[in-house]
Amino acid sequence: MPLYSSTDLPYDTRLAIWTIAEPELFFTGRYVPPVGITHPRKRLEHAAGRYLLTHLFDDFPVKDIQVSDTKKPYLNDARYHFSISHSGQYAAALVSQQHNVGMDLQAWDEKLLRIAPKFLHDTEKAFSGKDLQLNTTIWCAKEAAFKWYGKGEVDFSEHMILEPFETAQKKIRLHFRKPDCDHLLELEVRLTPEFALVWVIEP
Repeated sequence: MPLYSSTDLPYDTRLAIWTIAEPELFFTGRYVPPVGITHPRKRLEHAAGRYLLTHLFDDFPVKDIQVSDTKKPYLNDARYHFSISHSGQYAAALVSQQHNVGMDLQAWDEKLLRIAPKFLHDTEKAFSGKDLQLNTTIWCAKEAAFKWYGKGEVDFSEHMILEPFETAQKKIRLHFRKPDCDHLLELEVRLTPEFALVWVIEP
């Protein structure tokens, strides 16, 4: 069982990261991916993410997961708030019994620097430069905030702006600014030799 790590967080929240080394059949013992997912790798990632939900909470009702028009997975009864991410050979899941959450994991990849101008605000370009760790952390932070918001229609470069930070920081702050949501989010950061991970736990 290649569990990379498992962490208990505040507000009855748990986080786990899995190194995907098993075949799909290992994960589908608990969860069967929708028929519409045909690509083998995407099916594997999908199943691994849902499997992690049941690893964090044994009674997590994965078969009751719904997907909104904005592609946000959720439970109708909101018994659990959760976020799933996967990149490279890793899958991660964040589950809270109290608060809305958002989380993103991104394996290090120089290709991200090519798309960075599309999601960076001018103030972020000023401190991130061509640094892969900073740019990847910004991307993960915005993805996590986007998942936390859950309503879609977000301009990554204008609606979400991070305060300047350094790679050594464990907490960073992001201003989420839309007419229906003006909020200063504090996000947690974890950088490893393999990936960047950022999450937010907020009401």
